[in-house]
Order: sequence, then C-alpha cells, then structure tokens
Amino acid sequence: MVGGKPVTSKNDWRTSRAFSQDVVEAAVRPQLRDPQSAIFRDLSATNDRKIGKSPAGLVICGYVNAKNGFGGYTGEKAFINFYGTRWVEIEPTPRTKAFVASWNKLCAG
Repeated sequence: MVGGKPVTSKNDWRTSRAFSQDVVEAAVRPQLRDPQSAIFRDLSATNDRKIGKSPAGLVICGYVNAKNGFGGYTGEKAFINFYGTRWVEIEPTPRTKAFVASWNKLCAG
C-alpha cells in the first residue's frame, strides 16, 4: 500500500517499498514440499537494484522454513522474489555461487 492505497502498477513498485506479505507467500509456497508449514521471517523490499541496465522493480528478500517429506523442518532458506510475479529463487542445498551472486546483487547492502 502507498499512502493507504494499494500498489497497482509496476511503476508504483519502483517508487514504493510497500508490499503485501500475502502476495509474496503466494509466490513462494508453491515451491515448497509442504506449503502450509511455511514460516516466513525478515522480509524486506528494495526497488533500487538493477539487472543489467534495467531496474528490477520491487524485489522481496527473506527467509522461509518449511517441512520436508519426512515431516521435519529443513532449516531456514533465503529466497528472492520479484514482487507481483511467480518468479522465486530459493537458496539451494548446497548453496551455489549463482544463488549467492543473485542474493548479493539483489538483496545485500
């Protein structure tokens, strides 16, 4: 929401860091083995990052923990989501250089 009004266009996202956690969770949950068990933490938004020469729009970074196929929690994994899309990158095990590069470019600092 921006000034009490919902964020409705991609251009609004470039000028605001407001976001709905429900929208982010709806993008991340389908990527998990047990979506209903997901616990989200430390969600943050940035709109000043770039991919190449283009603005990335609103990028949401955070951590999620969910149950695996055996019913146990796997431990927190970092994730990146382009707000308003289904594009989600969840930290793989083992962590890859590609994920670390994405996290550092879009979420760190």
